[in-house]
Amino acid sequence: MHSLIFEHVCGGGMAGEPIPRHLAEQGGAMLRAAVEDFISAGHRVTTTRDVRMDFRIPGADVIRISADDPCAHMVTDAARRCDVAMIIAPECDRVLEGWCVRLGEAGVKTISCSPPAVRLCADKRACSEHLRRHGVPVPEQVIMNEHAGISSKIESEPSQAQGSALSGVVVKPNDGAGCADTFLVHDGGAALDVRNRGDVVVERFHRGTPVSASFLAHGDRLIELPAGRQTIANSAINRHMNRLTYAGGAIGLPSDLARRATAMARRALQSIEGLRGFVGVDMVLGDSAPSAPGVLGDDGAGDVVVDINPRLTVSYIALCTLCETSLAAAMLDMDAPLAFDGRVVEFDYTGRVHGGVVT
Repeated sequence: MHSLIFEHVCGGGMAGEPIPRHLAEQGGAMLRAAVEDFISAGHRVTTTRDVRMDFRIPGADVIRISADDPCAHMVTDAARRCDVAMIIAPECDRVLEGWCVRLGEAGVKTISCSPPAVRLCADKRACSEHLRRHGVPVPEQVIMNEHAGISSKIESEPSQAQGSALSGVVVKPNDGAGCADTFLVHDGGAALDVRNRGDVVVERFHRGTPVSASFLAHGDRLIELPAGRQTIANSAINRHMNRLTYAGGAIGLPSDLARRATAMARRALQSIEGLRGFVGVDMVLGDSAPSAPGVLGDDGAGDVVVDINPRLTVSYIALCTLCETSLAAAMLDMDAPLAFDGRVVEFDYTGRVHGGVVT
């Protein structure tokens, strides 16, 4: 089988634009991992690369793209010559949705979510409201004003995270990805200042353990992959505000927490039509009580779904390290064997594995 692996940031989608270093590192790492995964599954792989990128992609047919080249046309043309295509792109600014629409209209078979599913997941406000309507616990959205500061929630029904510890608000772009421009704000005036930067979502902060669960989606069937914790760096900007930054994580959770995380993630994903391929769910498993920070509750009452990623995530790189079969094969065939070894592996924000402990 001949597959196209297209990664937007390093593959020419930003040709002619400055590329932030962290995006290039993450995009390049996911691209190389996907190419290696598909080649190991017996595929011939074609990919694209921005001429400014100097990393090698062993084993793949590489199309180099410069600022003067018609990237969209070249990617579409390459995809038409392949049996299947996988798109790796951020959902912000409708980038991922745009590629899904373009390749779909060109008649290309993709291992990607449908445009409506991508659109819903990319819109954090709409996705949160959708999940809430389907009974999935999500962070409480709040409204603010200059006089009351952090004020009442938008919805009138009781909080689904009742009993969890709440302190301040998280302010983030409505269509952001990867903790970009995400802040923990403790003062209403500061929150209003951040909110004025654009279309943002303001949610109650939930104290707990950030985790993620990944799945391979085949229509109505969801194949769960090993869940893990996330590392979110918290750096103070001033006494009113902290910046939250994605710093990697570790694949592998104790069995009770893994069941808790995957069950809630599955509920969230089952409410969304059109999911296909690799998808991830970011959550917070709530602390037992405000007086016991870092001590997980055992009833899941404070657990919330924070975000749904309708695409490959950095966790995929670590999962490939643990996979004893082939994630690529399982993305295409729901009956393909899928097995993982028993290690817990830690990785940084680029997916680089830097530790392993046998569990």
